[in-house]
Amino acid sequence: IISDHISNSYYLPKNIRLHTAKQSLGADFILKCKDKQALSKFSKYKYALILNDYQNNCYNFIIENGDLIAKSGKLRLYEI
Repeated sequence: IISDHISNSYYLPKNIRLHTAKQSLGADFILKCKDKQALSKFSKYKYALILNDYQNNCYNFIIENGDLIAKSGKLRLYEI
C-alpha cells in the first residue's frame, strides 16, 4: 500500500506493508509526480490510500484508473 499521509500500519493484515510518502524512502514520488515516468513506480503497489487532493500525474492516475474500494471522510482507498 502506498499512502500520501497515513502512516499507521498497526491494523494491517500480516505481510502487508505500508509505504508513506513522508516516511518511506522512495514513496515520496506520489507527492511530487511531474512526469509519466513516475507512474511506472506504481507497479510495486496494489493499493493507494490517499487523503489529500493534489493535482499531479500520480493523483490523476489513481483517481482515473483505480477502483475506489472504501471512503471515510476525505480518506480514500483505491485498488490500483
